[in-house]
Amino acid sequence: MLEEFFKKLRSLSFFRKKDFSNNFLLDENQFKKIREIEKKFDITVRLQHYYIKALTHKSLADQQANYFKKSNERLEFLGDSILGMIVAKYLFKKYPSATEGFLTKTRSQLVNKEALVIAAERLKLKDIVSFNEKFVNGSSEGINTIIADALEAVIGALYIDQGFKTTEKIIHKWILKPRFSDDTATIDKNYKGQLLELAHARKLGDPLYKVVNIEGPEHLKKFTISVFLGEEEWGTGSGNNKKSAEQEASKSALEKLKSK
Repeated sequence: MLEEFFKKLRSLSFFRKKDFSNNFLLDENQFKKIREIEKKFDITVRLQHYYIKALTHKSLADQQANYFKKSNERLEFLGDSILGMIVAKYLFKKYPSATEGFLTKTRSQLVNKEALVIAAERLKLKDIVSFNEKFVNGSSEGINTIIADALEAVIGALYIDQGFKTTEKIIHKWILKPRFSDDTATIDKNYKGQLLELAHARKLGDPLYKVVNIEGPEHLKKFTISVFLGEEEWGTGSGNNKKSAEQEASKSALEKLKSK
């Protein structure tokens, strides 16, 4: 049913009313990007402008002319929905007896930022994404966000240009198959969520996270966070953002709680 919805969505005049690929001349750099997309995904691109837009981050979009003045955020929105639906369909068929909770957690692990970054790095998207270097200022976290968002935007462009079946095959090849080949897809890495569940099960209340240290320059900050249950500190973790530091602290706390 959802697949039919997306097919109908693709047929809307919204996607067909302007085909800039026939009247917009690509520069040499843009032409190379299209060739790279065709090579990576083994396709023949028809609607070139969607891919150029998908590979244009908002930090650079304002400097572009004409159609490319807008960034890839709308395509990112579409790609996120397509990706989520294809992964959900795959998991539903692969695990016919699995609970809704298991399917939801596993899908989250397959489409979260970490998973998208890994897939984007495998595709070497950084080499063809356009962004303003000042926006990331040397920050690896900033670059990871850009390539993860770009991957979702490219998925949106693939869907519009190539259709559902081809997009599904590409997602299977570059995102799903690599994760399931090494048995990491079903490993729950949401340590923060696990800690919350265990704390509630043992009636310890909600975990409280406190930033205990921040060091490094603005673009390379390192956060250290401790997690408390009641008045007792149970774990400490570090990361280049608060979210990753909280996950590390939660992982440490889980190990201590489970050992008791």
